[in-house]
Formats: sequence, C-alpha cells, structure tokens
Amino acid sequence: MISDGELRQMIREGERLGYSTIVEALVELEAYRKAFSEPCAYEVKGILCHTLEEAEIYVGDPEPLFVKPTIPS
Repeated sequence: MISDGELRQMIREGERLGYSTIVEALVELEAYRKAFSEPCAYEVKGILCHTLEEAEIYVGDPEPLFVKPTIPS
C-alpha cells in the first residue's frame, strides 16, 4: 500500500510533469483516505451516537459512520 507521504509526493510530481488526469485520481484517493480514516459517528440499532463511548452504552455492535468525501477541484 502506498503511504500517505508517498501519495502526496506522487501528487506533487504529477503536477510538476503535467499529468492532470493522474493527479486528479491521486487527489481523489487522498480525499477518500481522509474521509474514511475516522468515523464521524456511530449507529446502534437505529440510534445515532456521536462517540464510540456513547454507542457502547447500548446493546449491540456499534456501526461506524463516515463522512462523504470532499474532493477538491
């Protein structure tokens, strides 16, 4: 797997060389990684919880919820 640092380096190098399509794909990948790196909330049996600690109060497995990626243009 490509590290985040390597991904940023590839974006910079692609911009320098003018590979706009490749740069767009790499920027999109970076946005998805950021969006899916940490849950923004949890759901337990239809109950929305803002923290894992709050979700663990309820019986059931907390389901992590993630934000929709914001892809820079």
